[in-house]
Amino acid sequence: MLLNELVNELDIEELIQEYHQEGKGRPAYHPQMMLKVLFYGYMNQVFSSRKLANKLRSDIGFMYISGKNKPDFRTINMFRRKRG
Repeated sequence: MLLNELVNELDIEELIQEYHQEGKGRPAYHPQMMLKVLFYGYMNQVFSSRKLANKLRSDIGFMYISGKNKPDFRTINMFRRKRG
C-alpha cells in the first residue's frame, strides 16, 4: 500500500522525541502507526475519532494500515489534538 510506504519514509524523529519527553514511559501506540490511521481515514473521508476507532475494528483496510492495533477514540483524539 502506497500510504504505508510513504509514512514509513517520513522523518518523524521529532515526533518520537516529543513522545519520550512527555515522561510517561513508552507510548502505547507508535506515532508512525497513528499517522497512518489518520492519513488513511482522511483519504477515505473519515474524520471523526469515534468513526476511526470503529473502522479499526470493522474495516480490513484500516486493520491492515494499523497492524491490527485498535486505539480507542480518546487516544486518536488526543494524538491529533497534541499534534494539530
